[in-house]
Amino acid sequence: MEGKAPFDVWAHPVETFDLHIPTWRSPRKDASILDHCRAIWSTQANWFRNAINMRTIASKQSFPGVRVKSLWSRDLFRVQSTPWLAPFREIALVSYKQLNQALAAGDDKTIKKLSAVSYQDHLLKVLRTQDLTKKYAWTFHGEKEPCKVVSIRAFPAHMGKEDPTFGSRLLIQALVRFDTLQSLQVYSRKGTLLAGDGKPKHVVEYLVFQKRMWYDTPWVIRDQLFDSLEGKYKMSN
Repeated sequence: MEGKAPFDVWAHPVETFDLHIPTWRSPRKDASILDHCRAIWSTQANWFRNAINMRTIASKQSFPGVRVKSLWSRDLFRVQSTPWLAPFREIALVSYKQLNQALAAGDDKTIKKLSAVSYQDHLLKVLRTQDLTKKYAWTFHGEKEPCKVVSIRAFPAHMGKEDPTFGSRLLIQALVRFDTLQSLQVYSRKGTLLAGDGKPKHVVEYLVFQKRMWYDTPWVIRDQLFDSLEGKYKMSN
């Protein structure tokens, strides 16, 4: 069923996995040498976990729009630049722009389609606080750097006796870094500019995408991580 997942016993809620924002130094202002060593260790551990999970995804041919020819490839270790993830990066950027446009337009249908759990709750809360007497215009001016996957995890969440008829048994979460130029302007209902000069603002965000690969449904954004938290991830219900 395209666009809408049917009831499924294997569709139980999951937490955000051990996704990590790579960094070679601690963001703490009073960081010690030990703090920096921990940051390096965590980044190296993330690189190793990325490779393991890339192989898991490749073994199930679960990269969207790509068929992997060999499991023994350097691409296992190139999560940020591998062509295996090129179609997904395009999907992620389109979804990112659609969600921001939907938020500005008050389009809760698109928000519910392309987001989930804590991130959807956040967007709907923002939507409810918008002033209905005003119009919001979000503009995407381009990428300062191409979006990239910095952390990826996958595990077999569909535990049925038979393989699913679509896709694979995997549930995948990918942490995507967006480095963009964007602007937001606010207008009155009569079209008078109330706020915002239209000049591009530099915005960097880390968003967690998720998909149950046995559903023919869109990837959804389920969480947001922050590099000021030293790679620690939030848990979502």
